[in-house]
Amino acid sequence: MVSANTIALFDALKLMSGAQGLLFALALLTLGDRNHLANRYLAVLLAILGLMPIHRFLWGTGYIEYFPAYTSIVLFLGIVIPPALFLYVRTMTYVETRPPWKWLIVPLIFAWAMQLPTHFATVEQKVALVSNTYINMDMPRVLLVSFRIYVVMAQIYLFTAVGLSLYMLLKHTRNIRHFFSYRENIELAWARNVILVSMCFLLATLILYILLPFFGSGDEAQTDYLIELMFKITDVFFAVVVFYSGVMGLLQTRIYQPALLQEQEFETIVTESGGEADKEKEKYQKSALSPEKAEKIHARLLEVMDIHKPYLESDLNLGRLAELTGSSSNHLSQVINGQLETSFFDFVNGYRVKYAQSLMAEENCKTILDIALEAAFNSKSAFYGAFKKNTGLTPAQYRRDLQRDML
Repeated sequence: MVSANTIALFDALKLMSGAQGLLFALALLTLGDRNHLANRYLAVLLAILGLMPIHRFLWGTGYIEYFPAYTSIVLFLGIVIPPALFLYVRTMTYVETRPPWKWLIVPLIFAWAMQLPTHFATVEQKVALVSNTYINMDMPRVLLVSFRIYVVMAQIYLFTAVGLSLYMLLKHTRNIRHFFSYRENIELAWARNVILVSMCFLLATLILYILLPFFGSGDEAQTDYLIELMFKITDVFFAVVVFYSGVMGLLQTRIYQPALLQEQEFETIVTESGGEADKEKEKYQKSALSPEKAEKIHARLLEVMDIHKPYLESDLNLGRLAELTGSSSNHLSQVINGQLETSFFDFVNGYRVKYAQSLMAEENCKTILDIALEAAFNSKSAFYGAFKKNTGLTPAQYRRDLQRDML
């Protein structure tokens, strides 16, 4: 069995996990304003995730009888996790679009209505409901039915929000190719990985929870021990998740700047750049951009790229290049996608690769990393990927072939 010291250690972990969630929430609300609106949603999410291990601490130590309303508070706020997650991802991956409040608020109100009878239940009834030990208790039917509906709704709400969030993140990975010349710090891979790992963990935990009685060989004490062990592993896992999400949330910069890209332009570019090549050509031909104006933008674009070399700006984006060419982001995107038949990301990085090739021909003493950074690539891996895509060779292979030809 678990010793008292071990139990005390995990009780302390629950308090620390809860405290770090609340501290990260406070930090997101007060430190900087780079992602002010998105940080609010993430702060709500981390604060609620911080309140949950504190509830587990009160429940496990028996102190919950001194704070009977805490269970109702956690159940009341727990249903807010799905919309908070959805709103954070949406705010980070779109340009100031109005959230679908109706579809977010209505399920919340209905779930809160189903949770209301729990608020008037006794401490013993609340603990039995939360711990799933109410089978042999004399439980009011209204309380039991409403709680079951609440749990089912919470699960549906959560998995719907997770599915939509993952869809937006995957779509975002495709969209940024049409707005940015880089991926570092804007791809939101950390958020996608946290969601995927957390949901896989929760599903595995749920399956184990269902199968645990079969592993216990009929020994109720052993089954209870395994359940408690599973809860401890869950506490550790989510303590790590909250810490990692809090750190990454604080480090995350704002992706879409409304000053350089308006909401209408964003929606138009995403729509016109989202299909296959044939669809892009068709949309380009049907757009309001005339062939004459498109040709002027094309010529001006090539002139700017050759003379001003904006591709040497490591943070170059579509809005910035549109400013330099004197066109709108929408029209410039149409020219790049329709006339040049490529994405903004590939267009700019193609110039960077050519510049890197010229450096290799002129400088033999520079390392591959030095050349990558001078060519405005933010990482060695990004340089290798773009170089291989444009030349069919790695930078090292290209340099060896170049040196051999010069002999």
